[in-house]
Amino acid sequence: MGLGCAAFLTVFFPSYFESRPRRFWIARLTYDDKDDQSFFRFMWIMAWIFTLLGSLVTTCTNPHIQYDFWWGFVQTLWGVILSWLMAKAIIAFLILIWHIGFGFIRLKQWVFNNKSLFGKYQNLKPLNHEH
Repeated sequence: MGLGCAAFLTVFFPSYFESRPRRFWIARLTYDDKDDQSFFRFMWIMAWIFTLLGSLVTTCTNPHIQYDFWWGFVQTLWGVILSWLMAKAIIAFLILIWHIGFGFIRLKQWVFNNKSLFGKYQNLKPLNHEH
């Protein structure tokens, strides 16, 4: 399952950080470069296969799980969902660190270089409420 999570990360990371528009929940599988596209589609399929196999092995070898077909199916599905969510949580953490870093850079420029803290709102004019 760890290999599946790592394969999910190879798909999710460029889907958010490398391409526009940024996508968090839905992975980008279509790219301009055909080699990139085939690589990411291959990794997407391998991520699901590795996660499914890892979850099946974990379910079948766990002595604490009852050996009922439906209970095993639910445990396997839960393992797949957890692996996918773990990859999403890692990407969300990286996004949070990335934005905190940009915040510190903006704060440093405001303190030391006397640049506007909210530069894109600098040219806004107040609304005129005259009737």
